[in-house]
Amino acid sequence: MRLRILPDPAEPAGGYAFLVLPGGTLTDDSVTVAVFDAFSERWLAPAEAEGEPVDIGNGNWQSERFGFGPYPVDRSAADGADRVRIGPEIVNKLEEYAPLQFRIGPVVADAHWPDDVRPRAGAAVLGGIRTGGRDQPTPVAGTMQVLPDPEPEPKAEPEPDPQEPLVEDPAPADARSGRRSWMLFLLVLALVIGLGLLWIYWLDDLWQTMTQDDPTTVEETVEVTRDQCDPAQLAAMPGGFMQVEQAIRDCGDRLSADVVLHILEDAADREDPAALYLFGRIYDGADLDSRIEHDIGLTLGDDPGKAVEYYARAVRAGSKPAAPRLKTACNQLSGATATLARGA
Repeated sequence: MRLRILPDPAEPAGGYAFLVLPGGTLTDDSVTVAVFDAFSERWLAPAEAEGEPVDIGNGNWQSERFGFGPYPVDRSAADGADRVRIGPEIVNKLEEYAPLQFRIGPVVADAHWPDDVRPRAGAAVLGGIRTGGRDQPTPVAGTMQVLPDPEPEPKAEPEPDPQEPLVEDPAPADARSGRRSWMLFLLVLALVIGLGLLWIYWLDDLWQTMTQDDPTTVEETVEVTRDQCDPAQLAAMPGGFMQVEQAIRDCGDRLSADVVLHILEDAADREDPAALYLFGRIYDGADLDSRIEHDIGLTLGDDPGKAVEYYARAVRAGSKPAAPRLKTACNQLSGATATLARGA
């Protein structure tokens, strides 16, 4: 089941999202939502008491399934989709790109948590709302308020006796000495900064002189500092997923399984034949891709039905190597007795 997760545009501070399913998927007017982490194989449960602020992160994951809600099902969108709006009790506890399984009423759907749904600081679990700060006591009618004693007026200082000689205050001399020290310090600091800038300018001029005769030096330096294993550069690489896949294989264990899965899912959503073919191989237990499954650690388990589905999509998208693997996988499923295999 294809599940889309979108931020709530009415909540710019974050903390709210829509779970969007095709129209007619949910038949009830309200549903509960349970969240399952595919890596830890545990269910999300409330971490705060009702009415308390929801912390960001530190999800309370447990072995028993917990259903949040119930949440109303919104069918008023122009696209006719079924929408379920969830709040910070779920949004604040999920990490970007985490592989999750959602149970929305009777529907089970897999998805990765997107990076454009932000948590919301200070949001509270549904329930009573408590105000911040301390309440001021309210006077009760018929009671007497005790007021503090007024502060005594300052005593006037006695006027100096004109017969006594005036003593000069030594503070101005100390102030002048302090000002001279500061001026000397600023002068030394300006001299140090000037020498530093002159030194940097000289080094830059020397570097340009050294590299002017050999233009390949700058190009080689840029090539060395470019990191082709950066996830953003991999996602933006031109030429389709076939080029991206080769870069992923070259990077190997420098990439995490979550990053590779996110890039692979984006390409599969665009019906890229190479991405669909690689998905089929990962689900195909008879075909082991050691670079992807062992070195990088991206494994999805042996699921012949899923393998056949992705092989068929790859063939329709124009993948030539997917055709013989589709035929082999279908022959293996023809003698299977499992309900899922017969359906595939």
